[in-house]
Amino acid sequence: MKRKELAKIIEQIAPLKLQAPWDNCGFNISLHDDIKKILVSLDLSEGILSEAASLGCDTVVTHHPVLFHQMKTVDIGHPIHKLVLKTVNLGLNVYCAHTSFDSSPSGTDAVLADILGIRNPEVLIREQSSPVFRFEIRNDPSNYDKIIGIAGTEIIDRSGDTIVFTHHDNSIVSQVFSGSTILSMKLENKYQSYGIGMIGDFEADPSSAVKTVKEKLGIDHVITNRAEPTVRRAACIGGSGGSYIKEAHEAGADLLITGEAKYNDYLDSESMGMMLIVTGHFDSEKAFIGTMVRHLQKNTCMIESIEGVYASRNISAPYKYM
Repeated sequence: MKRKELAKIIEQIAPLKLQAPWDNCGFNISLHDDIKKILVSLDLSEGILSEAASLGCDTVVTHHPVLFHQMKTVDIGHPIHKLVLKTVNLGLNVYCAHTSFDSSPSGTDAVLADILGIRNPEVLIREQSSPVFRFEIRNDPSNYDKIIGIAGTEIIDRSGDTIVFTHHDNSIVSQVFSGSTILSMKLENKYQSYGIGMIGDFEADPSSAVKTVKEKLGIDHVITNRAEPTVRRAACIGGSGGSYIKEAHEAGADLLITGEAKYNDYLDSESMGMMLIVTGHFDSEKAFIGTMVRHLQKNTCMIESIEGVYASRNISAPYKYM
């Protein structure tokens, strides 16, 4: 597989157009074009580099970018510079899908809402909304290559004689495929929304809400504010979502579940009468690994040059509770 092909597959569920202006999604480190083995992790660290080397991987896909700030000099004493140099010495490509995945309809917050059992979820802070078209074409390598080349495409099924996929713009798909190639096209009875956070039905009292979050995420500790409302609607935002308490409250949430919050977020949410549950950044986003691995395995299983897609076993939060 070529580097460009991998980027197209990742961008089916993490389109670069969705990344925040300050972010650095895409290939942070590009060293070679041929890709055979891929390791997926939340972050890049020396432990991940060692794991990639032991597995014989040539590419690492992470959630958090390696490079956020411009490097004007290279200093071996700087931890990021040292990590980049070691990555280069090992000959590893690194692709990062951060806010491009966070804001995706299949991304961080949608996955978190599903894990937590939030019912009838919808985007909390909607940035874009588009109709969804469902297409069916003949299943052959040429058509598949064209599909993965269309940003924003989601493949539903390619196990039989046809490939079933969805896209929000039928005109773009029609430009790629002739009318006779498309076996069927229909407008789905739904809209694909992009944005930050999810909100939906989640009925619980404060103690059972805490218990559910701990059980669903497999964690022993959370931090909450002092508000104790009866919860009927809950919002969730993976990562640092405490700054969106006002938006969650205005959308009708009795509870916001997120990975990080500042001191004032606890005070402000309490004054609104809204419960706040903070899980820790890592635990609110760790499902990225399984989600991305399944997506890559599904979409590379027919590519002979791909020898393996691996979920990192060397991951843990960079902090601990004492």
